[in-house]
Amino acid sequence: MVSYRLVVTASFGDTIHLTGNYYFDTSVVNRTYRFDYAGIKIIRNSGLCTNFLGASFTADSSFQTGNTQNRALPAIVPGYIKINLGPNSPNDGYYAIANNTSADGTTNNAGPYKPAVNNHRVFEGAWDIIGDHTGAINPAAGNPPVSPGTTGGYMLVVNASYPAGEAFRDTIKNICPNTNYEFSAWVRNICGVCGSDSNSVLTYTPGVLPNLTFAVNDVDYYTSGNIVHDNNWVKRGFLYQTGPSETQFTISIKNNAAGGGGNDWVLDDIKLATCYPNLIMNPNDTISACAGDPITITDTVKSFFNNYGYFMWEVSLNKGATWISLPTTMGFKAPVLENGLWVYYVDTVYTPSAADSGMLIRLKVASTSSNLTNSNCSVNNSQNVFLKIYSASCSVLNAMVLNFSGVVSDNKASLQWTSENENNLKEYDVEKSVDGINFSQIGEVPAVDNPGATYVFNDPEDISNVAYYRLKIINSDLNNTTYSKIIPLFNNSSSFRVRCVNPFSDNLRIDVFLPKEGMIDFNLCDIYGNVVSRKSLQLSMGNSQVSFDNLNGLAPGVYILRVFFDGTILQNKLVKAH
Repeated sequence: MVSYRLVVTASFGDTIHLTGNYYFDTSVVNRTYRFDYAGIKIIRNSGLCTNFLGASFTADSSFQTGNTQNRALPAIVPGYIKINLGPNSPNDGYYAIANNTSADGTTNNAGPYKPAVNNHRVFEGAWDIIGDHTGAINPAAGNPPVSPGTTGGYMLVVNASYPAGEAFRDTIKNICPNTNYEFSAWVRNICGVCGSDSNSVLTYTPGVLPNLTFAVNDVDYYTSGNIVHDNNWVKRGFLYQTGPSETQFTISIKNNAAGGGGNDWVLDDIKLATCYPNLIMNPNDTISACAGDPITITDTVKSFFNNYGYFMWEVSLNKGATWISLPTTMGFKAPVLENGLWVYYVDTVYTPSAADSGMLIRLKVASTSSNLTNSNCSVNNSQNVFLKIYSASCSVLNAMVLNFSGVVSDNKASLQWTSENENNLKEYDVEKSVDGINFSQIGEVPAVDNPGATYVFNDPEDISNVAYYRLKIINSDLNNTTYSKIIPLFNNSSSFRVRCVNPFSDNLRIDVFLPKEGMIDFNLCDIYGNVVSRKSLQLSMGNSQVSFDNLNGLAPGVYILRVFFDGTILQNKLVKAH
């Protein structure tokens, strides 16, 4: 066998079109081979998404699950023939879809390889015995193989053809214009002893190494390079930006290397993910203000790319069930490169009325103005800001209480405050809340009618994580009551906690407690481990509420919420109702 390659020099952004014939003489018969590429795109590979979300993807990306070793349903593998795994199959030019790469359903990968004979391995001791990749705890190791009758994930198993060519093809629909997507797959070389020399004598080495090209609309964008045999799955892929009006494209994976001695590989978790920006709200949780006083809300938009400059502020009057845009808050800002990310800051000024108390505000961004109104193409993963609005005279009434503060010791809170003016004052009712919204009375302290008096109140109940306190100030004639500011007190010994509304329907509400301020990641996954919705938020210490809205497109069933914070992962099993 002899191999040739063509070296092309070009600039980034160029597309190379190659068409022609290659002739050679075997001394027996003259042969002609034709090569015809729709194109090779010259791109700068900038890595894969650091913040991503699954998009509408019709491909057989994780090949489903089953309790038989070989799946009956075929995949889209042009030019290859489907066959079940067996002692000597699949041969070159064939493929299988299996949850175990052994010859007979064996799950033990510890037995000998060739030159020793091991009939549990395909080709009498050649192939690794492994399981699929989907949802693996250790992505590099993948999943162990499953025994017959046990449900396990399927993977595409390929014994490459002698000529290079396509090994997978599908069409992606319902994508967003002017949006960056990550196209990737996990692949593993499954034969470390399949090599042979020029005389077809086995060398018991890996031999021909798998080498794959990823193409969009038949234009080659990315080559994986050689996939060595090291008992690991590897992720390979690239980033693709759709055109101004592009709503679908065809993806394909091509085999570059020749078949024969080696080039036996498995493929799983073919993904199309949307590279989305992070939105960091300031203030990031709750605003307390007086009716009629303007408030300023700021959001920081950080993106892997510079095309998410369109923004719009939205409000919800029904706890996030529905959202409407604020008037004259749609606009555009050009991101600026800061420390490797494209960043801009956007703010809005809003003058609330007393009726706005309980309203939520968030920011939505998109890569085009039309994408802002498309829920599938816009990003609204900023923290929802909760408005707590007091009466128009609250700034004067709050002035009656000075230095309202508290400390936590041995899991119990001690509150302290000083009065400024106690004329005609009856008492202070101490109120407590676990969410900063709904308060209940836990005690009362009589006023001493002495300006400058200092008061102390000890909460008899333990604080499990965070508690909110306020004072209800009651006049002697009982016809006038006012409130102090709200103070949160944290139990620093508490740990990271997550609580969800379960089951959920179109909207998912998540209560979070953080022992300290920091970035937290939420991944909502289906049972195959595919991320169907994702948020990354900067949250303050204490309790916060996070919401996933517009989940009506998800099918009813079981989902997993994975939450990552400060090296800790929490998982919640959720059910989406009809």
